[in-house]
Amino acid sequence: MTSVALPTRRQEAFRYADLAALEALWPLPVQEIRVAAGETGASAVVLDGANDAAQDIAITLEDGAEYDLRLLNAGSAYGRIAVRVTLGKGAESLREIPQSVSVVTRQRLDDQNLSSLPDALKYVTGVNVQRFDGAGYFNAFNARGYSAETVQLDGINVQYNANMADTDLAIYDRIEIQRGAAGLFQGAGEPGLLVNLARKRALAETQVKGLLGAGSWDSYRAEADVTGALDASGRVRGRAVLVWDDRDSYLDGVFGKKKLGYGTLEYDLRPDTTLSVGAYWQKIDSVIAQGLPTYEDRSLLDVPRSTAYIADWNVLDMDTADYFGEIEHRLDGGGLVKLTVRQLDRSRLYAGTRPTSAVAADGSFTLQNVYYYTELDD
Repeated sequence: MTSVALPTRRQEAFRYADLAALEALWPLPVQEIRVAAGETGASAVVLDGANDAAQDIAITLEDGAEYDLRLLNAGSAYGRIAVRVTLGKGAESLREIPQSVSVVTRQRLDDQNLSSLPDALKYVTGVNVQRFDGAGYFNAFNARGYSAETVQLDGINVQYNANMADTDLAIYDRIEIQRGAAGLFQGAGEPGLLVNLARKRALAETQVKGLLGAGSWDSYRAEADVTGALDASGRVRGRAVLVWDDRDSYLDGVFGKKKLGYGTLEYDLRPDTTLSVGAYWQKIDSVIAQGLPTYEDRSLLDVPRSTAYIADWNVLDMDTADYFGEIEHRLDGGGLVKLTVRQLDRSRLYAGTRPTSAVAADGSFTLQNVYYYTELDD
């Protein structure tokens, strides 16, 4: 077989072999995909390791379009290739980001029934989730030895705190995680980890989705997601998401309640310019329990698994309100000009009693009363 140099060409975020050169080597099936402006698409390629054929996928993305290409390995977990991500100030292809990037798509969140950010990040390579309470609403994220001090909402930096760590994922389309220094795309960043939450956008096509769930320890959850055009032309679109979540725990006295509402409106000022406004509100009421002490020799107490030390005043309550406005103008050459205004208000009450010493031979140990109330605005 004669060796043939394979020239390449570039279109959007894809780089693929020139078809004319490949035809000299073997018949090549070609799948051509075009995604209209502002729309989303997805497809999958199944690899069984035995009958895999060479395949070229030519994907054309018009202005504002997105595409999710999945590689499915028969008999094992699937992987994904994301076309582009919005880490930082603009959309970038993974090829153009000199760091390790993972994308948790909406499809994966639904497939694995992941509703919280800590649960989703547990499945991301290189990310460590630290949990500090029994109800699961007090968490921190680390990668490459550093904790996350900021998080992004649609590419805009906000300060990290427990409220952001436990934002419900029902209002987001995907999670983008970059491991390594993030300053290249946003001007300032952490050396270990950057998490970007990309919100759900209003769509012209009418969609109504709902979810009812129940699980162990009296866990119940309900979701409603409605989107569609608000005029005949589809230039005005809206979306609303509601969440109610109530769950107990295997630990006696530990529970968590969550309520969330999200709404957004989009209006196409011109075919290449879109105005969007919206807001979301989330309220979490929970009881915090931070474990039991051990004996001085580090052996565990001989108590039932459900035992928890909780005072009547143990609480972890968090309120979050986010208001935003955004104008996007898409340039003919593929560039994007975006102006965003955002106000994010958060409050947190963390109070209670927790053990702070080992258990002595007589069974005594030291308790600490804590009360922290914080407010944070971005």
